[in-house]
Amino acid sequence: MTGPYDVAVIGAGSAGCVVASRLVRAGARVALVEAGPDYGRFSERWPRDIRDPRRRTGRHDWGFQAETVSGMVAEEPRARVVGGCSAHNECAAVWPPQEDLDAWELPGWSANDLWPLVQGIERASGGSTIRGRTGPLVTRQWRENELTTWQSAFIESALAEGYGQLDDASAASPDSGVAAFHANIKRDVRWNAAFAFLDPVRGRRGLDIHARTEARRLVSRAQRAVTLVCRRDHRQIEIRADRYVVSCGTFGSPLLLLRSGIRSRELGRGLQDHPGVALTFRPRRGAPSGLRSRNPFRSQVVLRAASGTTRFGWDFTLCHIRPRARFSSSCSSWRPGRAVWLPCEATVRGFGSDSSSTKAERTWMRLRPASGSHDKSLPAARSSKRPIRLPGFAVVHFAGGSAQM
Repeated sequence: MTGPYDVAVIGAGSAGCVVASRLVRAGARVALVEAGPDYGRFSERWPRDIRDPRRRTGRHDWGFQAETVSGMVAEEPRARVVGGCSAHNECAAVWPPQEDLDAWELPGWSANDLWPLVQGIERASGGSTIRGRTGPLVTRQWRENELTTWQSAFIESALAEGYGQLDDASAASPDSGVAAFHANIKRDVRWNAAFAFLDPVRGRRGLDIHARTEARRLVSRAQRAVTLVCRRDHRQIEIRADRYVVSCGTFGSPLLLLRSGIRSRELGRGLQDHPGVALTFRPRRGAPSGLRSRNPFRSQVVLRAASGTTRFGWDFTLCHIRPRARFSSSCSSWRPGRAVWLPCEATVRGFGSDSSSTKAERTWMRLRPASGSHDKSLPAARSSKRPIRLPGFAVVHFAGGSAQM
């Protein structure tokens, strides 16, 4: 038995690192529980594929799978390391539209209520006035000379089609346009939540980081959680605290509650985490040689546009243009590039976990688009009536949800 603590924060990802830091600064005794490893303060001890924003690590992943209503199964990468997905993602530092927050009509959750917190989180260089300037999380916009050939081509094509150039992908206006993301990068390092929020409080009395400790379930008595049961090195351990903060992510949090005996059709319903439709592209003959580069740099650009099906000025984005190159020994083979098209209405509909003594546990999610649509015709698929022409690629038409590739 470990504890008791004032608070046990379950999950040391983007949210968990912030929560733990704030609680420790307030004088609480905190247990921060993380299934993945902790490499300590920022240093070169952290694996290069986590530090390098050009890379995406596959060594710190949960191995989640998602199943759509049509039966297709896809991988859902989620980081298993202190810092969470901020330690392996695309470094996108994008704030939500303020009108979305106001549309929730929840007390204490309006844009005016939440935006002062941005100042305590972000320390941005450049960008719109909505960005924070005094927080510990350093962000900046990708520079023009850092964009890859395919991303520069994407921006040029969007401008040629009549979309404007945004100063910031999070800017309040105009509604549509194209821009490079702001990114959580400091001195060419992916500056994850552990570096920004945990490092300043490491070593303080009151913070215990339980790394490589997987939270399995919460034990409740009289409708109150009293113990967190975990697994570490094939051993079961229990962590006691007065309060528990579940911050295991969009997929992990409902899964932990499911294991804790909570049975509800609403469990996980409505949660979103990067719903999208992937489109693939092949280089035309005579395309710029940069499109066939081995350079793995994953800097990002985004196009904001409106589908015309909602009351919002813009309601979907097209982003994550990158190559998916697999070269043979002769360096002649090529796999398509990819764009991920992110509508704003696809939601998670359910979670499950299968386990037995004879096979490893398999975790899966069932994904279903929002009501009124189906897998092959999301509302945003009836969006832009203008094709986007990517130099060196076939024309891609979005009207009617089709794509000419």
